[in-house]
Amino acid sequence: METISRIDVCHVQTSVGGYLTGALVVSDLIYDVGLHHGDDTAYYLHKGYRVVAVDADPMMVEGCNRRFADEIRCGKLMILNLGIASTRGNLRFWVHKRTST
Repeated sequence: METISRIDVCHVQTSVGGYLTGALVVSDLIYDVGLHHGDDTAYYLHKGYRVVAVDADPMMVEGCNRRFADEIRCGKLMILNLGIASTRGNLRFWVHKRTST
């Protein structure tokens, strides 16, 4: 059967740090929404970016916290275990036991 947990859903309002050159905002910060196993995050970290990674699945977040412990410790990566929605609240989160990994 599926695993059910509660996730915190927050309304994300943030500005990206950077500087303006003409009409282009230059920043070394990437948002990885849908972290999953962290392969995209690993790529961006390798390229020298700082990353804020978001995933609603607590098991994916737990695995990536272990995988990227050094990057988290030195401040290059922040992993958030939450969902993103238009309003703040709690929702049920379903994980299919065969297709979620």
